[in-house]
Amino acid sequence: MVVSSWLLYAIATGILFGLQTIAIKHTSGGWDRFNVLSVMFLTASLAFIPFISLFNIVSMSSFIIWTALSALLNYIAFSLLYLALKNGPVSLISPFLNLTPLFIIITGRIVVGEILNSQQQSGIVLIVCGALVLQAPEIRKGIKNKQVTLNLKYIFIALMVAMIWSFTAPIEKKVLWVSNVYTYGFFINLLLGCIFLIAGWYNKKIDRGVIPMDKKLIIPGIITGLMAVVQYKAIVLYKVAPVIAYKRAGVLISIFYGLFFLKERTGLIQILGSIFIVAGGFILSF
Repeated sequence: MVVSSWLLYAIATGILFGLQTIAIKHTSGGWDRFNVLSVMFLTASLAFIPFISLFNIVSMSSFIIWTALSALLNYIAFSLLYLALKNGPVSLISPFLNLTPLFIIITGRIVVGEILNSQQQSGIVLIVCGALVLQAPEIRKGIKNKQVTLNLKYIFIALMVAMIWSFTAPIEKKVLWVSNVYTYGFFINLLLGCIFLIAGWYNKKIDRGVIPMDKKLIIPGIITGLMAVVQYKAIVLYKVAPVIAYKRAGVLISIFYGLFFLKERTGLIQILGSIFIVAGGFILSF
């Protein structure tokens, strides 16, 4: 079987997404969202500087409109995500973020007219189910401790974030149609970095006029920049929903990290969830 280019890029996106999660977890302790996200996005924009000669915009008006909309929605999504994670248990909030690929089945059709066949939809459903199964023990623990009812508000916010992200991915494809991977990648990361930096100044979380370029915060930015490159390339070559499904499958990286580096025990639930994700990816590969 000849492996398609989009599939390689999508798998790389998932791997880098998993590494990004680990990097943020290990390098952002003690920092607030404005410091972490401003540095992460500003650093990510630097990954596109070597390709500046390839920058190209076919329609400036469309590029500005869609890029601005993407930046606005991402800022709202990350702000809501921060609110949910700050006030609700991470173990209960994070599983609902994995529903984005399911929502994209609908939003991808609305925004860019992409229609998935039954096989593709089945693959996406399996990957999403696998991601949820992997986190089932934490959800069960939350139910047992009666945390679910106490945190319904923040679970709903997480669902809103997943829904917003289901729109940003197809919108990215709209921007890429009138530019290219390198142009959009540079400007969207630069714009988001500046927005979070200015918001940090305004909220007095960052000293006015200072860019908090701590070397520990640069690592997530490098990974984010690389992830943006391969994700945008995959989106250009193929439908949005399968690409984002592979991205969410990056949760496997966190599982393997815990297994081999943190020496965590892996139970039947984790194995079953992993099988679902692999099976879903296999179905999407055809």
